[in-house]
Amino acid sequence: MLGEFQTWWAAVKFSGSDLISALALVVSTGALWVSWHFGRHQRELAKVSLRKETEAVEKSKNASIKCRLMGSGPNSYVVNFGNRGPAEARNIIIDTRGNKEAERLFEQRTGEHFPHKRLHAHDSFNVPVSIYMESPERYTFFVSWDDDTGERKTEEKIVSMLG
Repeated sequence: MLGEFQTWWAAVKFSGSDLISALALVVSTGALWVSWHFGRHQRELAKVSLRKETEAVEKSKNASIKCRLMGSGPNSYVVNFGNRGPAEARNIIIDTRGNKEAERLFEQRTGEHFPHKRLHAHDSFNVPVSIYMESPERYTFFVSWDDDTGERKTEEKIVSMLG
């Protein structure tokens, strides 16, 4: 076998174009390695950019419900429910979870306003509430809603007479 290779190798004749082709192969292999080696930084930047873009898309699907207790006239108060997120909130409900002060705050008005079907981005609605002389300064309740993320969100909300 070795003898056959030596015979074949001895019969091979190299010309100038063969040498140029071999040199071009070496240079292109080197260029490929350099491109791969120094392209790692570019690939990392592309991954970071893709991750930030994905986060921005996810953030644009979120609704964010904010609540605040506001005076709406003499001895008249409302809880303002506002959507501060870029997406629409749907099927908004409140849950007092047995909190007597919060139940008394909303009294029978929850059936009139909840579940609230839709709350567009940067929109709000008011729910009249009952404030009594012996009412506490702060009320705690939970708000739940659906948005474009496909997940049911529930957040604890605290509203205060002091703003």
